[in-house]
Order: sequence, then C-alpha cells, then structure tokens
Amino acid sequence: MRDPTDNDGTMPLFFMFEVVVLALYLFLWWIANLPVQRRALLGFWGYWTISALVAIVSSFALPTIQMTGG
Repeated sequence: MRDPTDNDGTMPLFFMFEVVVLALYLFLWWIANLPVQRRALLGFWGYWTISALVAIVSSFALPTIQMTGG
C-alpha cells in the first residue's frame, strides 16, 4: 500500500494541464474554421480532412525547419 505522502511528481499535473490546453485549442480551431467551411467549395468531410492535415503538417514542419537551420 502506498504512503499517502508519496510524491507523484509533476507528470499528472502536466497531463491534466495538457488536456485542457488541447481541448481549448481544438475548440477555438473548430469555431474559427466554421465560417470558412461554409464558404468552401469542398464538402464537409473534404474540408475538415484537408484542414486537419494542414494543421498537423505545419505543426511538425515548422519545428523541423527551425532545427535544421533553414
């Protein structure tokens, strides 16, 4: 049995904070893209798929470019 005074470290707090930040980001991203999606010529699934891919690729590409000195 664990001692109630054991220190669990900062990892549980980090994950709780990260979930809140990610949820807030996704909500704001969805709200910002709703008007654009309505005016887009693509269908619902086509727009959201391309939009998500652009967000994911840019999130990984920009730090990679910065690390390589480009």
